[in-house]
Amino acid sequence: MTSVNAGEVLYITLRECGEKTLAEVERILHTLPITIVDADMAIVREAVRLKAFRKMSYADCIAAALGRMKGAAVVTGDPEFHAVEKLIKIKWL
Repeated sequence: MTSVNAGEVLYITLRECGEKTLAEVERILHTLPITIVDADMAIVREAVRLKAFRKMSYADCIAAALGRMKGAAVVTGDPEFHAVEKLIKIKWL
């Protein structure tokens, strides 16, 4: 997971549930078997290629770019990822 996508989880948690839940979700996030990767320029360049020609949010393109670069599945229930399902592995929720 990129730091950008972790930020999405955290800001949505804060907006929907408040500060107390934010702290708990952040603590839990660090206990999961997920590596949080900073979005460097290689990830950004790949995301730009995806975003330029697909109707997806930029943050979703960042997640898709990391999955594509690592050959890893993106775990999501977001229908925007149908735009890249021929390019990356997707594990649908």
